Amino acid sequence: MRKSLRLLAAAGACWLAPVAASAQYYTVPFINAGYNPGNFNADDEAQGVPGWATLLNGTPATRTAPVWSAMQSLPIPFSFDGQPVRRFRVSTSGVLTFDSLATVVPPTANTALPSADVPDRSVCVWGLTTGPNDNILTKTFGTAPNRQFWVQYNSVSQTGTSALQTYWSIVLQESSNTIFIVDQRTVGAPPGLTLTAGVQVSGTQALQVAGSPNLNTRNSQTGTTNNTASDNTFYMFEPGTQPAADMTIRSVSTPQMMGARAPLTLTGAVRNIGSQPVTSYQLGYSVNGGAPVIDNVTGVTIGPLGVNSFSHTVPFVPASAGTYTLKVWANQPNGQLDTKAFNDTTARVIVVADSSLQRTIIMESFTSSTCPPCRPGNVNIRAVQAANPGKAIKIAYQQNFPAPGNDPYYTLEGGARFNYYAGSYVPYMLLDGAWGDNSNSLTTAILNTFHAKPAFINVQPVISRAGTTVNATATITSYIEYPAGMVLQAVIVEKQTRNNARTNGETRFYDVMKKMMPDENGTVLPALRIRQPQTFSLSYTFPAGNNVESFDSLEVVMFVQDPVTKEIHNGSSAELARPSALADEVTFGALSVAPNPTVDDQSSVRLTLPTAQRVSADVLDALGRVVATVPAANLAAGPHELAVRLPATAHGIYVVRVKTGDTVRSRRLVVE
Repeated sequence: MRKSLRLLAAAGACWLAPVAASAQYYTVPFINAGYNPGNFNADDEAQGVPGWATLLNGTPATRTAPVWSAMQSLPIPFSFDGQPVRRFRVSTSGVLTFDSLATVVPPTANTALPSADVPDRSVCVWGLTTGPNDNILTKTFGTAPNRQFWVQYNSVSQTGTSALQTYWSIVLQESSNTIFIVDQRTVGAPPGLTLTAGVQVSGTQALQVAGSPNLNTRNSQTGTTNNTASDNTFYMFEPGTQPAADMTIRSVSTPQMMGARAPLTLTGAVRNIGSQPVTSYQLGYSVNGGAPVIDNVTGVTIGPLGVNSFSHTVPFVPASAGTYTLKVWANQPNGQLDTKAFNDTTARVIVVADSSLQRTIIMESFTSSTCPPCRPGNVNIRAVQAANPGKAIKIAYQQNFPAPGNDPYYTLEGGARFNYYAGSYVPYMLLDGAWGDNSNSLTTAILNTFHAKPAFINVQPVISRAGTTVNATATITSYIEYPAGMVLQAVIVEKQTRNNARTNGETRFYDVMKKMMPDENGTVLPALRIRQPQTFSLSYTFPAGNNVESFDSLEVVMFVQDPVTKEIHNGSSAELARPSALADEVTFGALSVAPNPTVDDQSSVRLTLPTAQRVSADVLDALGRVVATVPAANLAAGPHELAVRLPATAHGIYVVRVKTGDTVRSRRLVVE
């Protein structure tokens, strides 16, 4: 008679009933962890990410008839079920096996484990389908003896949900022999996924994640397309029995960068992954391998698999600029020895700056004049900008979908930028290379979250034009040490266009990208040293037959971006310099009105303030009568855009008068 699987459950964990002392696993779910196991893998969850090796490519045939890959050598020492394994293969249906004799491929129709359709000694994300343009990839992270080997099902789907794209990984941990199944990213709507996630030791012994064989992704249920680990869930399969005393750091809230001599209180959360409740534990940290800073935490109650927030009582105070490695750990639950010390500690690298600046957010909007929801999305962006003057600069990349019609101001560079962020729909926008959501969802609160983050690099652009040639120079001053490899992006935008109107009802388009200099790849920067300005010059000549509607409406947005994390560290913009504006540049800053001429009742005053000042503006007609006003407001130093509305204004020449402090300057505005 076939022996049935026996699952034991206690304290929120499950494990296999052993047939030998070494043949046992227990599992711990890390639901909505917000990070990858051990924080080894910080890569984007997208196609074409550098450093990953292709193990197997899907084909039209493999979508319905799964296949095995060839046997592969493991790049790390690893044991499964207490026995060393050296080779593996994967199926296009989501199964990794160490059984070299397996020939029958698990079908795409998954069932509960154990299953006769799955070979012995296998790890499963069973139920996936790998078709055209889908890949199975591998990559090794870390250094011996603590490496991780990742096998990623990249942009695959499931039978009946071919429009859905999902990313799952099987991870093998060196030394501890831990197995992780990582739910990384899913793009698509319900019905979602119905998977079997778990390990199968034999035809009678297996351990699967709760919810299998109908396990759905955790990150598609909110409709997110986040391609970072910040929304990831993973399931840990640990060999052995669940210990009574085992603590781990679940999260640490530290900035990547901060100012010198500013005290930083380490906050985060710990998790009890032992079988007994925890009422006390030791929380510690060290800086650059120095003496431990210990905080004995008492008076808590953390049940098995429970999470508890912490705030270390001794802040970290960096004495000077530099790079600091903080190791943070939790151990000695209830005063007992933590029996699995390898998972106690996490590390964070913090760069401390010499000084900090107010950040100017770079908003990148992907939109199209054939996209109906793009119209309210663009209206929402302008409303949020108007309510938050000077906080953000927008770039609109017109895209070439949906058909028919296709926005005529689409460019290959704009398409490349969309792909750079792994975009999959419009309207789609990013704030400083992050957030990544529908522009209809933008709010002042979201904008302020990014604006509150200090910047540690200053970008000062100056531009000029000779005919159809735009020249731009950026002076970059850093207040931290940046290694070589950051990227300067210089984007020529037209403040307002009309000729790309198509089918979604929009008639005016703002901040439309016309050219990236030199191209979408930007300019790779050398190492940036503290308070050592460097200047970079770029130029582009628009060819005959270009689609610029008004060269007087051009500006250049320049910003510095990390090509690995995609974070934009700061940016600024400049309009075409006018000789008449230079005399009082020091006291007032650059001033212009755009679009000018304007063909409707809207224009904008653009100015840059060297210091925080109170600013107001009004518009006078030919008889000196005030026909429009911009109420006085206290503005911070930096670039600002003030919306000017001219209700029922006749065609003609007007004067825009701007007052700041005791200084008044004027610009002519033509309404056609």
